[in-house]
Amino acid sequence: MQSLLLMVLVGQMVAGIGVGILSMIVPVYNAELAPKTLRGRLVSLNQLFITAGIMTNKLTNAHLYMWLVKKGKSKKADKTLHRLRKDYTEEEIKEELNDIEFTVQNSNNSLMDVFADIFRWRILERYSN
Repeated sequence: MQSLLLMVLVGQMVAGIGVGILSMIVPVYNAELAPKTLRGRLVSLNQLFITAGIMTNKLTNAHLYMWLVKKGKSKKADKTLHRLRKDYTEEEIKEELNDIEFTVQNSNNSLMDVFADIFRWRILERYSN
C-alpha cells in the first residue's frame, strides 16, 4: 500500500512539474507565433481552457466516492459509483464499494497521513520562530 502511495505521489509530482512547464511555455509560444491581431486572444484562451479543465474536473470528480466513504456517506458514494459505472453489474459495483470502504478503514496510518502532518498548523508553528 505504501509503495503504491509513493508511486502516486511521485506521479503527481512529475505531472505537476510538466503542467508547470507547459503553463509557462505555451503562452510564450503562442505570443511569439500568433499574428498581432490574434495574439491576446490566443494567450487568454490558453488560460481559459486550463481553468475550464480544472472546473470540469471539480464538477465531475471521479474520486468523489472515496471522500464520501471517508465522511461516512456510503449511500451517496454508492449512487456516485452507479452513475460513473453504468455498464457494471450491481455485484461489481457493490464489490468496488466494499474495496473502497476497506481501503478507507485501513488507511488511517498511511504514509499520506504522516506526510499531511508536516503541513498541519501546529507543526509549522514550531519552525516559524
